[in-house]
Amino acid sequence: MTIPEILLWGGTGQARVLHELIGDRYRIAAVVDRALDRSPFDQAPLLRHEGDVEHWLASRGDAPLVAAVAIGGGHGAERRRLAGWLNARGVATPTLIHGTAVIASNSHVGDGCQILAGAIVAAGVRLGSSVIINTGAQVDHDSSVGDGSHIGPGAVTAGEISIGEDVFVGTGAIIMPRVSIGRGATIGAGAVVVSNVAPGATVVGCPARPISK
Repeated sequence: MTIPEILLWGGTGQARVLHELIGDRYRIAAVVDRALDRSPFDQAPLLRHEGDVEHWLASRGDAPLVAAVAIGGGHGAERRRLAGWLNARGVATPTLIHGTAVIASNSHVGDGCQILAGAIVAAGVRLGSSVIINTGAQVDHDSSVGDGSHIGPGAVTAGEISIGEDVFVGTGAIIMPRVSIGRGATIGAGAVVVSNVAPGATVVGCPARPISK
């Protein structure tokens, strides 16, 4: 049986996490990362930028391929852009779900999401595209998480929360029920959010308060 191939866009921490997640479901065909000197995965060539990927894709002809954008942190807009760039060239970005994650049957998970080990997506949750629910993170009932957002390791969002596009929720943060987080906001590690957060704001502390940029 032929093992399907996957392109990883990004070669550092998030790529290593995805490497463990995919196990033997995919063979890593190539890695794209302009900051690296060598590929982190044996026998997978290192490509540096979009031009390299264009040439590499052309050299493959019609060989089947999918991709994952392995860029974590608060880089949701770039993750979405690259997924769109790949999709426009016929390369799908499937959702990847760790075997230990729990996904409610009546939740909705968009394209290109990454749901990592021990994560929980509860009843009635809606995840947009290119969302990361990181290791041990929890999204409770009837919440929505916008395209490109990233819920960091161990973060907990309570029920009926609205999280906009490209939001980054740091490690161990807690968001209390019925709070709205605006597009592009950043929630600092360990913050406890008890009220709405404006688009583009960065909040830290307990209770979380905005910081000046």
